[in-house]
Amino acid sequence: MEDHERPTVPAYRTCDRRYPFLWTSALQPAGRWHDRGEGPCHDFATTAKGAWAEVVRHEEITDLLDLLDLERSLWGVEVVQPEVVPMLGEEILTGGVSSYPACRAEAHRLRAGGATGLRAPSAAVRSGRAPRTRLERDAQVVTEAVPTEVLVVWGDPHALTAMPLAEGHPDPNVLDDVRPL
Repeated sequence: MEDHERPTVPAYRTCDRRYPFLWTSALQPAGRWHDRGEGPCHDFATTAKGAWAEVVRHEEITDLLDLLDLERSLWGVEVVQPEVVPMLGEEILTGGVSSYPACRAEAHRLRAGGATGLRAPSAAVRSGRAPRTRLERDAQVVTEAVPTEVLVVWGDPHALTAMPLAEGHPDPNVLDDVRPL
């Protein structure tokens, strides 16, 4: 089935509020799944917690005061969920900057095979999970924890649609579950 024929899933992304929510050129800085000049490459999280954790990790924020200074936009984006998963171990998929060359090599292999994206565990969320809540007698109660993954989409972003969800900083509790870079 072609990507344009597959249903979309909700995903989340944060960005500097002064700029568009996605890169539109190959000039974006290198990341885990692409080298400089190989963009656009778009990283999304399957949960809002995952999106916030990714930026907190990338910015190397470990202190509450620094977190409260973080001001970004949170976007909800409709993404065709990639079916491809990288053939790498957990320690590489969730590792720091030293693991990026192995991830980029795997991304090159997948793209050469025709992949338009990939799905991987969140490197930023130590627990790999985000809480889901419901109301019980007018109180919010955590009912389950759902997996937090990263969805990577390569190429022209113009077919992706999004809506702004919030501006500001994440819940301070995210600090307790961010894996340091």
